[in-house]
Amino acid sequence: RLQDHLRTCKYTPVQCPNDCSALLTRLRLEDPLEQECSRRQCQCEFCGMRMSYERMEHHEGNCPQESVYCENKCGARMLRRFLSNHTVNECAKRTVPCPHCGKQFLYDTLPDHSYNCPRFPVSCPNRCDPAKIPREEVEQHLHDNCPSTMVVCPFYESGCKHKCPRNSLDRHLQQESGSHLKLMCQLVTRQKNDISQLRNQLQTVTSNQDGTLLWKIA
Repeated sequence: RLQDHLRTCKYTPVQCPNDCSALLTRLRLEDPLEQECSRRQCQCEFCGMRMSYERMEHHEGNCPQESVYCENKCGARMLRRFLSNHTVNECAKRTVPCPHCGKQFLYDTLPDHSYNCPRFPVSCPNRCDPAKIPREEVEQHLHDNCPSTMVVCPFYESGCKHKCPRNSLDRHLQQESGSHLKLMCQLVTRQKNDISQLRNQLQTVTSNQDGTLLWKIA
């Protein structure tokens, strides 16, 4: 009779039916199966899968069917299984490199950056070539290379006031070589006269009233 009683006694220790290694009295057996047993069966509220409580602890926070907000705080909400693609390819707050200067920016700020990016390709203001150049190189291009930039004749200081596009300057120099030579001769003559006048003035001021030479120009 004792053995029969022990088989049904509510206080007899028995092993958990879920094989979790716990020993429980029959009196407490039903409640731990629902609340405490690590191998008790649970159901995910998002995907509906049934699994042990041990697996559920890992599954929670990773369920692909759970609705979540974007981690970049763009405001989008989606199933977790779409989150990776959204973060990499769709999120307005994802970080992307500028295709021109290589610096990192939020995707939704990239258009504003393009208006100031030093490497953004722009057309020459003079429309000299269909090819575009980096924004930061425009000034140098206009100053040194642009064939449509208006330039003055190299003999400007000699008296030639001609201005023309850079790509027309060689033709001007060839056509006006005679007049340029004449201007240079006139300039040399003027400079020679100026030097002569300065020498005379210096010789005048180098002597005092008594005729004593203070210093002499060689």
